[in-house]
Amino acid sequence: GAATVVSTPAADGGRCAKLSGVVEGEGGGFVSMRTRNFITPLDLEDYDGLKMRVRGDGRRYKLILRDTEDFFALSYHAPFNTVEGEWTDLELLFSDAFTPVLRANAVKKGESDYRDLNAGRIYSLQLMMSKYELGMSELNPTFASGPISLEVTSIAAFKPERALVE
Repeated sequence: GAATVVSTPAADGGRCAKLSGVVEGEGGGFVSMRTRNFITPLDLEDYDGLKMRVRGDGRRYKLILRDTEDFFALSYHAPFNTVEGEWTDLELLFSDAFTPVLRANAVKKGESDYRDLNAGRIYSLQLMMSKYELGMSELNPTFASGPISLEVTSIAAFKPERALVE
């Protein structure tokens, strides 16, 4: 797979990051792109989640966050669906969209490795198409070997609009 920055006409999304390639179910099963660790981690503690604008191929992808510099430590996965050929606006709440995963296994509350995401120190972001949903015990229902394509025009922290109380 390849990660590139592409420019399309403004009416078609404009400049975006594109994850594309061919994913194989045998001997692999994933394609991804990620940032390097940020020199200064992002402090998103005052936000409720991340908004993304994506155009996909009708498959389920996942956004992965890391709140430590260690790539092999606990990471937080939020699966999301795409609509083939259509731009979609997504909101992923830190409180319920992200599941902790360690060494390809989901970590449940109460297990010794479990901890909540620390949104006050986000070291990296990753986008992935994977054969597995949240760990190797659960398959991604939209996975099929073959070409994949995901375009992303934005990823931004957000706070839901709150009604003013009079």
